[in-house]
Amino acid sequence: MLERDNNRLHELKNNPNLNHLEELTNKICTFSDIVEKREENYIIMEMEKGTCLGFNLLNKPEIAVGNFFISKDSTFIKHSHKQIEYLIVYKGKMTIDVYDSEQKNIIETHTLEPGDCFKLEKDTFHSHDFSEDTWALAITIPRDEGFPTTSPRD
Repeated sequence: MLERDNNRLHELKNNPNLNHLEELTNKICTFSDIVEKREENYIIMEMEKGTCLGFNLLNKPEIAVGNFFISKDSTFIKHSHKQIEYLIVYKGKMTIDVYDSEQKNIIETHTLEPGDCFKLEKDTFHSHDFSEDTWALAITIPRDEGFPTTSPRD
């Protein structure tokens, strides 16, 4: 880390606050970080366990909508979105765990079944578990970079 002093740059060594900040920012995982593979019309998610395929339904700068299939006993990697995310289950069942800002403790748990909707505020760390094969819509407003497009900059 460099610091300017009397218009000269010198390296800061062993600054505990900066070291802690760097440690925290290196752990931040966004949606684009957990996309394992991108194809023309779908994505495959990197999962803690199980399988998830995402299909692009709508993609505009103002909004993005993905249709996701997640296999039974799957678990999403803990992540966040830079935008608001809505999740709507239309077949199956999922549990959403919401974490504190340090990503250490679960502060909320919600179970969604067909017809249920859940809103996640931007920068909310969360993960999902699926007790059965599940189909869900995920909506970000505005579009989250790489969600659910075939490339992060579409």
